[in-house]
Amino acid sequence: MQYTQRKLQRSVTEMRRSRIVRPSVSANGEPSQRGAGDAPAAAARIGMTISGMMTFLRKIIAEGIVDGMEKTTLLVAVVMERRASANRWQSEVWEPIGVLAGYEEAGGMRQLVNEERMQQWLHPGFVLKLHREEAEGYYLNVSTDRPSVFVLWRLDEDRGLPLAVTASYNEAARWLDGGHSVDRVPMPPEVFAWVGGFVETHYRPEPRKRVKPRSFLHPKDRAAQ
Repeated sequence: MQYTQRKLQRSVTEMRRSRIVRPSVSANGEPSQRGAGDAPAAAARIGMTISGMMTFLRKIIAEGIVDGMEKTTLLVAVVMERRASANRWQSEVWEPIGVLAGYEEAGGMRQLVNEERMQQWLHPGFVLKLHREEAEGYYLNVSTDRPSVFVLWRLDEDRGLPLAVTASYNEAARWLDGGHSVDRVPMPPEVFAWVGGFVETHYRPEPRKRVKPRSFLHPKDRAAQ
């Protein structure tokens, strides 16, 4: 048995060596006749392999495919809208109306629409970040029939300005409890897929704790409680 294993190991080693093209170099710098025709092709294959590997590595790092390198942030831009109001106590209404996912263009806010009774501004540079401790809040959001991105904003010198964004239902509720202005806007499909994948990976519902019945109560009284 040991002889057979050593023989098999030598055969595998010889096969590996026979596949490696190692052209010898003559004194004048030209490849010798042995393997000369295969050397350029082998070099090309090696070069393409390394280039392809580097391209693939950059791709999986950017997309967070590698385990432990999960993509948890996404750049978004918020669209704020101002509308004229017929209310005698309020001449205009401000609110966020949408987000653009993956918007990476630099610069400050810029006006998108300028009509007599309605204007819209684009505010880039916001980061939608996913946290494991907010997994339940993401689940509560994407499991509804209206998955949303929640925008925290405020009025600053008669202009509506976005301050932060979240996909967590719980975090948005905490913002509201703190007295802030928070509005929901439709979640883009690519954000829904991204958040949904995060939920599938990290959200684990807590098991319900069984409440022990009070031994001094009659079973009928326990059922009534």
